Amino acid sequence: MNIIIRFIVSFLAFFVASFFPRLLEDAYRGRFFLFLFCILVFLIFIFRSRYRKLVNSKISGILLVFIYVLLFVFSVFFRFVLFEQMVALFGSVTTAWLVHHNVSSGSSGELVHHNVSSGSSGADGGLPALESSSSSESLTTYRTVIAAENEAEIYVRIRELENLLYYNIPPQHNPGEYERLVREHFDQALNVTHFLQIYDNEYFELQVLERKGLLQDRLENRLLTQPNLEKILELSPYNNIRKEAYYFLQDKLEPLNNLEHAFQRHLMDGNLNSFIRELNEHGRNSEIYREFYRHFTDEDFRRSCGLPLP
Repeated sequence: MNIIIRFIVSFLAFFVASFFPRLLEDAYRGRFFLFLFCILVFLIFIFRSRYRKLVNSKISGILLVFIYVLLFVFSVFFRFVLFEQMVALFGSVTTAWLVHHNVSSGSSGELVHHNVSSGSSGADGGLPALESSSSSESLTTYRTVIAAENEAEIYVRIRELENLLYYNIPPQHNPGEYERLVREHFDQALNVTHFLQIYDNEYFELQVLERKGLLQDRLENRLLTQPNLEKILELSPYNNIRKEAYYFLQDKLEPLNNLEHAFQRHLMDGNLNSFIRELNEHGRNSEIYREFYRHFTDEDFRRSCGLPLP
């Protein structure tokens, strides 16, 4: 029996060592937590049923230490990853429920959002929610009669986004290229249901780009109001604030960039709204700005090397 237990423990240790990097990549999807939780339960069960009375047993001591280490790792990841994302998800789901409630109870049946320039939600200014009124209607009729206003509004907002001259937003750099790609995507719809799916995806991606651009702009503006701006620009390894704001946000939101899954769309939506709200309410004292400031000034590196700070 001891040989079997040792073999299982050795196998699990090898498995963790081999796949730990991939498990870290999947942490935001919850796979790492599920795996770690199962390992903890399994090891605690073995310890309690087999070794808890063997005080002098080396296996007992090693297993107990291993359990403590796993508990520590689980706690750290739960605090810094799962907790934050669950809070964001809760906020997104709550917002979605409130919007749905307003649509259901409203007399006009229109989906009302705050304008993105206010930084409160990043959604549009009051387009009717698209839905299919008949299962037999043709796609051409639907796009011409029902969806024409919504489709036109997307193109207008794409042009406005391009004119704001954000860094790499939209990622298509040629004028009109983003709009052309969206039109082609709409033209690929096979039926009304497929068109609605495409519209939902394109609309959400446009909202994400709008809010990323807004954050990029707000971070740059906050940094430009620093009283020690001249010293910051002198010591910073970067010379383009807007460019660094873009890469900073990309790195921060990178685990959520797969917008095919509704769960991650909720998280992306919640995080963007939270960052904008933070900047609006707390300005240079907000956590998101302080992180960007440390990034732009390379503060951690300068501290570790004993170099002067701005």
